[in-house]
Formats: sequence, structure tokens, C-alpha cells
Amino acid sequence: MLPAPHFLAPTAQRPAPQRAARLWQTTAFRAIAIATVVLAIAAVLVVAMVTRSANDAMSRATVAALDHEGAALRLAYAQGGLDALVRRIGERVGGGSDYHYRLNDGNGGRLAGNLRENPGFGTESRGGGTFRYRPASDDLRSDAEARVSPNANGERLAAAGAFVLTDRLTLIVARDVEQQRIFLAQTNRSLGLGVALLALLGLGAGIALARHILGRVD
Repeated sequence: MLPAPHFLAPTAQRPAPQRAARLWQTTAFRAIAIATVVLAIAAVLVVAMVTRSANDAMSRATVAALDHEGAALRLAYAQGGLDALVRRIGERVGGGSDYHYRLNDGNGGRLAGNLRENPGFGTESRGGGTFRYRPASDDLRSDAEARVSPNANGERLAAAGAFVLTDRLTLIVARDVEQQRIFLAQTNRSLGLGVALLALLGLGAGIALARHILGRVD
């Protein structure tokens, strides 16, 4: 009499937590996960270096431009006195200059220029810095410029240099750097998304490879 046929019993499906634990235990997944973390850290460092280098280059160019404009106005003051300086500032403002100006007296009052408020840094000595300002409607050169507003109240970022002419005269020369700030913010956002995508792709590749290896083992 022939023996009864013998069939292999189907392998029971492992629970999901057990399968996930096995994925973490595979050498392939661990290696890819470590490589992904290392690449992500390296990418973050590269992003930080690129952003800092771009910011430093833009800052140096802005400071050089402010120093050059300040030197030209100080020369006008040295050659023609206060009247010549006020006239030169008025010509620049009326001609649609990229700069903003404020000539202060000894009490901080405005003698000339289109900056209606003193910047939020000390102007008693040569120096400068960045500050927020709200341009008047006639200061905006185009509707496109007006649409690039960082917040609801329309404030923009500017960099300025303060130049002491005499004990009672301080010249402030400023330049709008809002678009530079927006460019750097957008660059950081794009590079950050790229780093996140790189990490997700690496982890996805590790999971796929580990599942493939476990499937062959099973």
C-alpha cells in the first residue's frame, strides 16, 4: 500500500512588528542607514558652508558699496560744505538712487535724506549694521518691488553705514538688502528639502534591499 502523500505546510505569515524588527537587524539595512546619516550630516555641513559663503560675499559687496557712496558724499561735504552735501543728497534721492540717506544733526534730528527714522544701531560714531525700515510709497521703485514684502506691515531689511562728518553731523547711508535676505532664505529652504529627500531616498533604498534579502532567506 502506498503511503499517503506528504505536503509541506505553508509557512505562517509573520506579524508586522516581527518583520520590522528583522529589517532593522539586517546588515544591509544598517549599513545603508549609517551611510545615509553620514551623507545627510555631510550635506547639512555643505549647505551651511555654501549659505555662509554666499552671505559673506553679499555682505562684503554691500559694505564696499556703502563705503564708496559714503566717501563720495564726504568729499562733497569737504569741498562745498553743508549746503553742497544737502544738495547732493537731494539729487540722489530725486534721481531714484538705490541708496537711502539721512543726515543727522547733533541731536539726531534729520537735516536731509529720505530715511524718516534713525536706524536701530548707534550713530554716534562710525559704524553701521542692519535694521528694519518701512519705506514710503514714493520710495518703492515699482510694483514688483512692493510685492516683495517680508511681513504684513511692509518692513524691509536694510544695511547701513554711519559716517561722522563733524561733532554735530552724522551721515547715514543705507541700502535695501531685502531681496538678498529672501534669496538666502529660499536657498536654505531648497537645500534643506534636498537634504531631506536624500535621507528619505537612502532609507527607502535600505528598506527595499533589506526586504529583498529577507525574502530570499525566507
